[in-house]
Amino acid sequence: MTEKAMALPGDVTGEGEDVSLRDISLRPAFYATSRADLLTDFYVPCLDHSITYDRAVGFFRSSVLALAGVPFSNFAQRDGKARFVCSPDVTEADASSITEGYDVRDKIDDALRAELDLMLAHPEGLESVSLLATLVAIGCVDIRVVLKKDGTGIFHHKIGVFGDSRNNFVSFLGSTNESWSGWSPTGNHESFEVFSSWEEDARVGMHQDFFNSVWAGTEPNLYVVDLPKAFREDLLEYGSDEGLAAIPRFVNIATGGGLQLFEHQEEALADWLRNGRRGILEHATGSGKTITALDAIRGWLADGKPALVVVPSDLLVIQWAQEAGSYLRDVDPPTLLIGGSRGDTAWRDRLFAFTRSEGDARLTIATVQTARSQDFLSRIADPTDLLIVVDEVHTAGSPQSRALFGIDASGRLGLSATPERAGDPEGTAAIFNYFERKLNPVFTLHDAIAANRLTPYTYHVHDMSLTDDEQEQWDELTRKISREVARSRKEDGSFGSNEHLEWLFMQRARVVKKAIGK
Repeated sequence: MTEKAMALPGDVTGEGEDVSLRDISLRPAFYATSRADLLTDFYVPCLDHSITYDRAVGFFRSSVLALAGVPFSNFAQRDGKARFVCSPDVTEADASSITEGYDVRDKIDDALRAELDLMLAHPEGLESVSLLATLVAIGCVDIRVVLKKDGTGIFHHKIGVFGDSRNNFVSFLGSTNESWSGWSPTGNHESFEVFSSWEEDARVGMHQDFFNSVWAGTEPNLYVVDLPKAFREDLLEYGSDEGLAAIPRFVNIATGGGLQLFEHQEEALADWLRNGRRGILEHATGSGKTITALDAIRGWLADGKPALVVVPSDLLVIQWAQEAGSYLRDVDPPTLLIGGSRGDTAWRDRLFAFTRSEGDARLTIATVQTARSQDFLSRIADPTDLLIVVDEVHTAGSPQSRALFGIDASGRLGLSATPERAGDPEGTAAIFNYFERKLNPVFTLHDAIAANRLTPYTYHVHDMSLTDDEQEQWDELTRKISREVARSRKEDGSFGSNEHLEWLFMQRARVVKKAIGK
């Protein structure tokens, strides 16, 4: 890899420039999400005026680089050095094995690979990991892993220290992890306190001493190691031989300058357009379904038309809102969030305006449980110019959710790694009647692994038996299912919708899912 890289458009500071943290107009010592933009008011300015950044934190995610791509590239060009000490997510059994003398590095390696999979599952996924790997390779970022020696709990500190070329330091202490959700204004609600060395605050020195002690492995009851060699080598495979010169594409995404799609995503969107903006995106998990859909939504909103995204859960409402906030930053549509447990009923008065065919671009994100209700459906203004995107579209084929297909939206896009409903041909048919067909190309697990979108894996299947009580529950539910099937059968041999039967099948599946033997 090259040692240095070309400057990027929008650089704030360049290589070798003398920067000072004193030039930042810091707020009073307390920052909170409800009172400031933690990213633009604090994190980015501090990084832009620093040559060192030390961070002791419970969780580190490369997704943070999607928020601060340009500042991190500038930081690297100044020969900046960032050190991260973080704790991997290990199981209780793994944590306790540390005290029993087993190979800690193997446990850490396993946990880090699971963390890497989580990073790749993020919307910025591959781009974020590639940038992280590049920064590690050129020596800008160094990472060490920390665990408690006694195997109880996790390393949960959240301390950061920025340093400039004039020996000025700013430290902070609070709730924020080093991740997208920690720093993004559409992420978690966080808070922290800030201290500066020029105010002669002794806490800055204490934070520096603590970090250096953890980094050196001298802090009591903590086990600190470098990244395991095998994991580091695997991580660096995601990096670029061109060093920082390779990141303009990533920075373009991070700053909302437009999505850079992979070939399978571009081809699927082209097929969607050819098919009259209708179809189902059958792409494996981790292959960018959400990004592809957001690009379709961007084009729709750019024409001043409304879009509706339907998701299976409240959690996905929040996740989609975060991703839309990043990827649609250039369009910046007003966004209405609707979820069953949100406790907010104001959407009833706003949904009509958000689905009107006239006016500015607007985006609605709702749970399927609410969107399928007559209360919701009756408040849609005009589906003529509406785009509906249904995430995990196989869930919309249930008898309760098929009411969604009464929305005569002109644009329709379904997303799922597995759009067919197992054992429910009627529900599957309803899905394909509404969305018409799968879009080409289908992108399978095999394709995703071959394209380095997913990590190769191997299943090791172990047989198990139900306990006597579990077997009794299974048998009883099976008898009830048999009786319900007999009652539901029509004269022509087909079966009608039966919510009670569906509930019985779910109850029986839970017996296996929660079996003690697993």
